Amino acid sequence: MDSHPKTTPGFGEMLESLVRLIEHRTPGMRCSILLLDHDGQALRHGAAPNLPASYCASIDGLGIGPKAGSCGTAAYTRRTTIVSDIASDPLWTDYRHLALPAGLRACWSTPILGAAGDCLGTFAMYYDEPRSPSDSDIELITTAAVLAGALIEREYLLASSQADREALSDANAELEMQADELETANRAKSDFLATMSHELRTPLNAIAGYADLLLAGVRGEMTAPQRGDVERMKRSGQHLLGLINDILNFAKLEAGRVEFHLADLRVGPMMQSLEELVRPQVDAKELAYSQRIPDAELAIRGDAEKVRQILINLVTNAVKFTEPGGRISIESDATDSRVQIHVHDTGRGIPAEHLARIFDPFIQIDRERTPKSQQGVGLGLSISRDLAHGMGGTLSAESTVGEGSRFTLTLPRVRRVERESHVAAGTAAESTISA
Repeated sequence: MDSHPKTTPGFGEMLESLVRLIEHRTPGMRCSILLLDHDGQALRHGAAPNLPASYCASIDGLGIGPKAGSCGTAAYTRRTTIVSDIASDPLWTDYRHLALPAGLRACWSTPILGAAGDCLGTFAMYYDEPRSPSDSDIELITTAAVLAGALIEREYLLASSQADREALSDANAELEMQADELETANRAKSDFLATMSHELRTPLNAIAGYADLLLAGVRGEMTAPQRGDVERMKRSGQHLLGLINDILNFAKLEAGRVEFHLADLRVGPMMQSLEELVRPQVDAKELAYSQRIPDAELAIRGDAEKVRQILINLVTNAVKFTEPGGRISIESDATDSRVQIHVHDTGRGIPAEHLARIFDPFIQIDRERTPKSQQGVGLGLSISRDLAHGMGGTLSAESTVGEGSRFTLTLPRVRRVERESHVAAGTAAESTISA
């Protein structure tokens, strides 16, 4: 009987996105996620995009135990296991012949635990030279394991549901009951992830705070190389915090915990404020930017903050995938009942076979052509689409490879807006609904 955890298509891509997210934080570090078999005896490959494939294959099926390398020991003891030098540590006696030829010299591993405390696998960080972790390294690997645990538990619920549906296809009543139970369990897991913001953000904010103190000279003057290192640390922390915020926002949407404060909003002032926000990115990339301001009376019904978040995400993506010298344009049009805001770029475009998947969570097209500093976890478009739906609208895309893409946000139209209502700030005729 195969005890390997059953998963659904796309799960490997989700785990790889998380691994790359953490790797971006520390250049030179390579990560892996191993999944514990349901019988709790062996670890199976989950994701390790930058480790040698031969090494990943050699440890696939690694049995856990008190002296089973870093990962097998961490899963067995359910404690973080730090090996600073694989060549001399007794935990690696039976396995160093696999790691050393692959250029791996240090491995820190921590168990991935579920909400109930059960072990789901391990998250490991590898280095090509002997190395011991700092306090911030321990915080990072702990954060990574928490995120991985939430993703893995949610995936096992989905995979279990799919298997149940196949097995119970002739028992409709029982299938409906199990579907209800799955929905309840799935919502509980989304709630779990959505409530992790304090635990995840606090250490990252602390890192940024201490970096600011160092840059301000509170601990004394720094040399130019030291200042550069601290600035890079701060930028990396801010990037990681942004990626974690995306994951948490996605979880909140899934859990139905996002509130929409709907108001009557004029499109013109919103587009003008959008240019002020994105102009630094556009100019830094040497792109042409234009927008056609609509009729002064054109207005939509929406949440000002959420609309702005969608548009900023669309323009940011356009900047990311358009080469210097290209163009980005924003324009709008309307029917009797709907307003459409279009974001058009002259970037690389999206292949037709991928276009239908770009709004799926954790999906990123052409990741290998995107600089690491600009990579996310593939949630921006998924979040934007769900926000649009939450306001009674839609988000769609069309694209031609080599010519560019056009994303269209469609929202309900408002016929009359009182000028003194300050609609650009979203304070007019306001009502609140939950996603």
